[in-house]
Amino acid sequence: GGEYYKGRVYGFTYTFIDCYSSPYSFIRIDPATGARQTLNLVESEGGTMDSNIVYDMAYSYKDGVMYAIKSTSEGAMLTTGKLSNPNAGTHREVGIITNGPTRYIALACHLRGDLYAMGVDARLYKIDMDNLQATLVGSTGIFSLTMDIQSMAFDHNSGTLYWATADGNLYIIDHYTGRTRLAGQLSSYSGIGVTCLFTLFNNVEEGTPGMAEAFVVATGDNGGISSSLQWINPSQTAQGVD
Repeated sequence: GGEYYKGRVYGFTYTFIDCYSSPYSFIRIDPATGARQTLNLVESEGGTMDSNIVYDMAYSYKDGVMYAIKSTSEGAMLTTGKLSNPNAGTHREVGIITNGPTRYIALACHLRGDLYAMGVDARLYKIDMDNLQATLVGSTGIFSLTMDIQSMAFDHNSGTLYWATADGNLYIIDHYTGRTRLAGQLSSYSGIGVTCLFTLFNNVEEGTPGMAEAFVVATGDNGGISSSLQWINPSQTAQGVD
């Protein structure tokens, strides 16, 4: 699982020994360069073949918290993580999600803080953060669902919920009903799974100018103490509107 926040992608690496998998480290990736930084090592809890697998992650802009959902021997465990130093990468187990399936394979958080999870039964659930109870939203009708790698994410610019499934398809989900429609195909190769689905988002008020470009700093002559700045003003807002 993975999630995007402030220009970086966060996720987990795994070790596989004798068909058993365990999270190894929590990492941060610069998507522009591919540079990877290990933030913290993850202690293994042992268990079955796919125990402790973090299936997906979702950042709450309302709470400032990174959520993750993983499979354990007790059921679907929700965790919270820190992104800032000095404890970046540490994850705390919140508890087992009840009233729903024992496993969830995708997670997404609305801008208002509502948490949604996709169950292995191909149904969308809303998670109550006060008691960790799952409430059924509705069935997606995608009955060929597998346990393979996939991801779900809100486009915070439009409020649209997207779901990248393990068969290479991208769906749009009505998060009020669970109804799902095909948006397109990401890949025709079934061996490719999307571990981190996201859209670019600037958490600023609508109408805020976009970023300036082409910054140039010209120093003074002969090592002078003054410098001049040049830049190109943005032609669009932070939401991409002219």
